[in-house]
Amino acid sequence: GIVLLCRSMPLPTPKKAGGGIKKLVLQPFVVAPKAPSNLFAAAWTKLQAAVVAIFTRKPVSFSKEQLYRDVEALCINNHEAALYGKLEPEIASLTRQSARRISDAMKECGADSGRFLSMVHVEWSAWCDAITATRNLFLVLDRSFIHRKGGSLWDIGLRLLATALEQAGVQGAIIRCLRDAVTAQRQGRHASADTVRSIVELLVYIAQYDSFEELCLSDADVFYREESCRLVSLMAPAEYVNHCDGRIKEEIGRCQALFQPATMLKMLDITRHALVKLQCSTMLEKGVQDFVAEHRVQDMCRMYTICEAVGEVAAVRSAWLAVVKSSGTAIMKTAESDDIVEKLLQLKAHCDEMLRVAFRNSVSFAMALKDAFEYFINDGNPNVSAQLLARHTDRILKVGSKFSDAGLDEAIDSCWGLFRFLMAQDVFEAFFRKDLAKRLILGKSASMEAEVRMVQLLREECGAGFTTKLEGMFRDINAGKALMDSFLQVCDPEIESLGFTCQVLTTVSWPTYPISEVWYPASIIRAQEAFKTHYLGMHTGRSLKFVAHLGQCTLRMNVIQSVFAMPTGSCTKKELSMSMYQAIVLLQFNQADTLTFAELQAATGLPDLEIRRTLLSFTGNKGCPLLVREGKGQDLADSDRFTFNGEFKSKLFRILVNRVQLKETKDEIKKVETRVSEDRQYQVDAIIVRVMKARKRLTHTALLEEVFKNATFPVTASEIKKRIESLLDREYLTRDHAPGTYTYMA
Repeated sequence: GIVLLCRSMPLPTPKKAGGGIKKLVLQPFVVAPKAPSNLFAAAWTKLQAAVVAIFTRKPVSFSKEQLYRDVEALCINNHEAALYGKLEPEIASLTRQSARRISDAMKECGADSGRFLSMVHVEWSAWCDAITATRNLFLVLDRSFIHRKGGSLWDIGLRLLATALEQAGVQGAIIRCLRDAVTAQRQGRHASADTVRSIVELLVYIAQYDSFEELCLSDADVFYREESCRLVSLMAPAEYVNHCDGRIKEEIGRCQALFQPATMLKMLDITRHALVKLQCSTMLEKGVQDFVAEHRVQDMCRMYTICEAVGEVAAVRSAWLAVVKSSGTAIMKTAESDDIVEKLLQLKAHCDEMLRVAFRNSVSFAMALKDAFEYFINDGNPNVSAQLLARHTDRILKVGSKFSDAGLDEAIDSCWGLFRFLMAQDVFEAFFRKDLAKRLILGKSASMEAEVRMVQLLREECGAGFTTKLEGMFRDINAGKALMDSFLQVCDPEIESLGFTCQVLTTVSWPTYPISEVWYPASIIRAQEAFKTHYLGMHTGRSLKFVAHLGQCTLRMNVIQSVFAMPTGSCTKKELSMSMYQAIVLLQFNQADTLTFAELQAATGLPDLEIRRTLLSFTGNKGCPLLVREGKGQDLADSDRFTFNGEFKSKLFRILVNRVQLKETKDEIKKVETRVSEDRQYQVDAIIVRVMKARKRLTHTALLEEVFKNATFPVTASEIKKRIESLLDREYLTRDHAPGTYTYMA
């Protein structure tokens, strides 16, 4: 290819002959050009014809470019005012013709509002096109003369249109027909949205929209008031809520399609007020009860949403609180004692889900739920609720529970949720400690991790003092393992082969168990004495008492019988796992095949209740009992005879002999409650002394308020008064010279 190399060169400057620079001078015309004398008349004739053609929807005979230049020429030659003076009356006249056509359409259509609106829409659209085309034609005039006057040709046209429509008397008819179209849409009948929207814009431009909006809002209020009164009694609560929700969504869409943006909020307020707020009490009375009973969370969510929009959150909360209270109270009064906690946990789970999903974890609803559960759980005798919850906790933590590891944690959390509502938490601790002791001693805990976690939760909620005894029980269990290891290293081989184990329990941490003077076998007595010697050698100043109440034992049994289809003299071996009381009774049949009730009681030394339970556990198996009873009636008599069953058989090698499980008697429950009551007296004493030591001098009323504030359990004024009297007798307090006043004595 060819490459051209160029460089810029300065242009030569023209110079005179003598060497100077030439100057270019611009000269005006000698005579200024003049416009023709008939310029305005000729131009207006063409422009007027063009405007008339535009408004009458006829073709324009002249070039629009030439017409535009005519307007420009008139403006340049100072004919702006004259041109405007001609143009405005012409537009006014043509606009009046449009208004007359609308008036004629009104008379023609009569009651057919839909047809009338369609004709208005056509006329309005044509007028808009005409005024826009006219403005484009007179754009120079619009941007100069009219702009200086303030406004535009469009604004002038709208003013003229408003006047023409008012003079024609059609504004009211247009508004009335528009209202009919909106109502028709609301009733489900067809109405052209484009037509309505177009005419609404007309009302906006002619400053009639506010009147139209006010009437539409009034129509909506009347319509929805009548509809709500009619449907709220006919529809089910969920159906009515869905209807209200659908109506609100319809109004949102209608406002977006037809009205100005500012109208939407006003229309929604009226719709919600008529449909929801006016019927809120009826809707809540019928709905909340059904939604809670049938656990319909989504329906409750929709109801809460529409009630929240009208400021009725407090009404929903009150209704929900009342329903939860009544549901819980019904459970506490009508359910079986073993089912109460299960049903309360189910109610709590449902309420928690409703709180999370429907009420979006509202703090006020959470507090209402807490108040409701505290009300019916502690209504009446709060000790009963604490006892039932402790019993349920024992069932889920005991071996054989139906929970997996993850399910066990969830069950503990559920129980923990109910525990926080208890006022008698110290009663729960007493029963829980009694059950925990059995699980730890008998090795019946489903999971030690779960046991420890439960105690940790109690510590976090109630403080370290609340779980001191529980934690002491775990320390004893751990220390007992090390103690048995050291004992087995030094004991006789005979004792070691016996499989003897012993768990040392400190009195302060564990429940009190009855100590009976039972007759242990000689081998057990030797093992006990050896362990006692070993323990006291390690710990001076202590004493040991052996408790057989929760002891366990495994017996090896050789049964010689013919029913096993074996040669004569052969035997079958079995292992029987049972309680210590059962073993002591069964061992008596090594001496004789048949013994009376009185003989067994004298030989074993067991308490009357325990020996009866033990004998019933041996004779209660209808298939193949270990002992056969000779006696009448359900109650055991001293003369009843018990014979070892030589025909006993079982496919199992290791047989678990179950004890007769008796429910806690009223006396046992009363003993626990009495111990708790005594502990409460000490705590009330401590609170009173602590308060008086800090305040030195208090009135009776002020002291009661301080005790109520600091007590973590239910206490009455009469109980506090008794403790004050006790402290006065013991001279911790003294009566002041002022009536009803106490003084602390250091």
